[in-house]
Amino acid sequence: MRHQQTINSTMRTVLIDWLCEVHHKLKFTPQTLFLTVNIVDRYLAKVKVLRRELQLIGTTALLIASKYEEIFPADIDDLVEACAGIYSHSEMVETEETILKALKHQLSIPTIYNFLVRYLNAAHANFKLCYLSSYIAEGSLHSYCIMEKYKPSQLAAAAVLIGRKAIGRNIWSPTLLKYSDYREEDVIPVARDVIAKMKKEMSSSTNLVSLRKKYW
Repeated sequence: MRHQQTINSTMRTVLIDWLCEVHHKLKFTPQTLFLTVNIVDRYLAKVKVLRRELQLIGTTALLIASKYEEIFPADIDDLVEACAGIYSHSEMVETEETILKALKHQLSIPTIYNFLVRYLNAAHANFKLCYLSSYIAEGSLHSYCIMEKYKPSQLAAAAVLIGRKAIGRNIWSPTLLKYSDYREEDVIPVARDVIAKMKKEMSSSTNLVSLRKKYW
């Protein structure tokens, strides 16, 4: 975000929260959401975006991710409607081409979700642990500084550690060490940072609205 002139990390947070809501309404798989955010962030790292274009970029990223991950991808007309008709069908098609060219069509990217599934399997997770860890992992998407600072594998490990702590299990295990290659002392600082940033976001009445509705 440092090279962006008309948008900032707060605007990105609001966009991601809105994308989470649209993603949830369309009943897409979790991986589609994580890939959407990955596409948005990689594009913003390469291209300067005007404020009025930000929602178009996010919506089109969701379209691209759904085509990659879903059996039945998003319908452009539905996404145009989700944007209250601010953007046209043709604008979204043109933006799709622009984003794909900027990213050189590289969509096979390991996201937090890829690592989260692996670690939850290693942790022999029950429903409660999966739910809590998914909540933390999805919440971390909203924070630009968290996404910039840590690797997807680190954030997935932090989500599992926080979830295990919340349900009263040992926060790490030899099996998790084996499959993640992270020690407990490696993950704890990341987990603390994630929790601190999420608490800060939660204190704002405008941010993380969709996350509250989805998980609370």
